[in-house]
Amino acid sequence: MKKKITYFVNDISFFKNHFLPVALRAAEQFKVSIISDKVDLELENQYPELKQYSISIKRSSVNPFSDFLLFFGLRKLLNQIKPDLIHNITIKPILYGSLFSKFSNRKIKTINSVTGLGYAITNNHLLIKTIMKSLIRIFVSKESYFLFLNRHDKKFYEDLGKVTIQNFKIIGGSGVDEKEFPFTKPLKKGKIEIVYTGRILKDKGVIDLIKAMKLLDDESKKDVVLKLYGTIDIKNPTHIKEEELKSQLIRGFIKWEGFTSEVKRILESADIYCLPSYREGLPKSSIEAMAIGRPIITTNAPGCEDTVQDGYNGYKIEAGDVEALSKKLNELIKNKQLRIQMGENSRKLFLRNFTLEKVISQIVESYNSVLSITC
Repeated sequence: MKKKITYFVNDISFFKNHFLPVALRAAEQFKVSIISDKVDLELENQYPELKQYSISIKRSSVNPFSDFLLFFGLRKLLNQIKPDLIHNITIKPILYGSLFSKFSNRKIKTINSVTGLGYAITNNHLLIKTIMKSLIRIFVSKESYFLFLNRHDKKFYEDLGKVTIQNFKIIGGSGVDEKEFPFTKPLKKGKIEIVYTGRILKDKGVIDLIKAMKLLDDESKKDVVLKLYGTIDIKNPTHIKEEELKSQLIRGFIKWEGFTSEVKRILESADIYCLPSYREGLPKSSIEAMAIGRPIITTNAPGCEDTVQDGYNGYKIEAGDVEALSKKLNELIKNKQLRIQMGENSRKLFLRNFTLEKVISQIVESYNSVLSITC
């Protein structure tokens, strides 16, 4: 009889973007189900082997009453599904999925995907941060297995006494399909394109990037355009208001293109990819740009630093250092051969560390390893 794996995630869209290929591979070997904020009908019709369940979960809520209801709703579903392993994704599922496993009468294994620490932990609000640390200490069992995207997040859980030598693996993000995102030479066009893809947040360095563009020398400004692709996430405390963003735009020089579902086409048109973020798990956006073969300018912040070997496939600057960011942009704008060489190196680095097949193999291997452990 096939063993059962249940994914618990707060956002089905995030699951589709980052974990769907893993779930499909797992479904070849296990019975797979998903608990998330809603049932995705397109996903249900296309992949009926992935059984979906919905639960009321708000990723940005810190309301104890709603979280109390969340736990009991989760308990009801998991008692119905009876999984052998729960794969919790992001902080709130990690907390409540772990709590269920910890006190369940059945022997249920747990894998926690730490895709980032989340605003509740990384913000400067000492009380909220202290509460979150206490919840992790209480809810998360030392017998859990962890999948981290970077060493900084691993150290955070290690300091809380949850990580041992044997219960974790650092993986290459969610992976990108090397065939879906093949190496592409930069397109010939009128202006050099600097591209950002992601949510329009202050913590992603969007305002820093705009400021850096305005500091470019006059020669560079004539030859370049910045294109920002992404939506304003009003549920995120660091979101940028639409009026504020629009007030910073300059016709023909700094553009906000909004949401796009054509990331591959956007990156093919790009000459430079820039993500000056203050913290990431491991940014899939940068990995997609690496796969296409573009030079990357990012920060030395957690997660971001792992996508660039400084001077090899791009540059890393201190998060928030607008002048340094502008300087590195200037260098790449003025040196076409350097852009091309760094882009080729990005593809090489991608193939070594971040392919979809590599990531899927790492995660499915973890499933088999964890399920083979006797309690």
